[in-house]
Amino acid sequence: HYARHKLEHLEDKMLEQYLADLDPQRSLFTAGDVATFRKEYGGRIGELLLNSRSMEPAGRIYDRFEERVIQREEYVRELLEEGEFSFDTSAGILRSRKEAPWPANEKAARLLWQAQLLNEVLSEQLRRESRAKAAGQDPEKIEGEPGVEGKIMRSYARGRRNITAGNNPEDVAEYFLSAVAATYDPHTDYLSKRENERFQVRMRR
Repeated sequence: HYARHKLEHLEDKMLEQYLADLDPQRSLFTAGDVATFRKEYGGRIGELLLNSRSMEPAGRIYDRFEERVIQREEYVRELLEEGEFSFDTSAGILRSRKEAPWPANEKAARLLWQAQLLNEVLSEQLRRESRAKAAGQDPEKIEGEPGVEGKIMRSYARGRRNITAGNNPEDVAEYFLSAVAATYDPHTDYLSKRENERFQVRMRR
């Protein structure tokens, strides 16, 4: 059952939940993006919901999210093509950024993406070395695996495709309304008509 909260007391939480659902590690939206969303939609989500206009913030925020995902994928591709990685640094990467500040601007976001990529490359190289040592193989020629850069790039490209494919009215509405539902009850999800039909099919099997 939905908790009996007044809608206006939850409006800001709805917005924050949607942002957190899209970018849980706070590595894509910039602080400027978030400030703009809060200024334009803070305290207004309930009004927009009641007037059947919730897709305005939902769509606009998702569009910016997709834009940042594409920017990151393109930047990572550039870095991987250059292939110049230096691990001679004492800088660390937060294991979780859920409580970290959003990147201040696009330049800060790029620095974060670069640091995250460096960590991914190092982690993958160490994983391969460990596996190769156990199997007596060359880490650069592990059978059945693409190169380090190729494997990482595939992951980013797949992520971009998934986010772009999700930028349609039904899916965006589902993401947004799930965030709204979770604001009332963290254990509640919104089921779109399509997801409900899939659920019913699974239940009949």
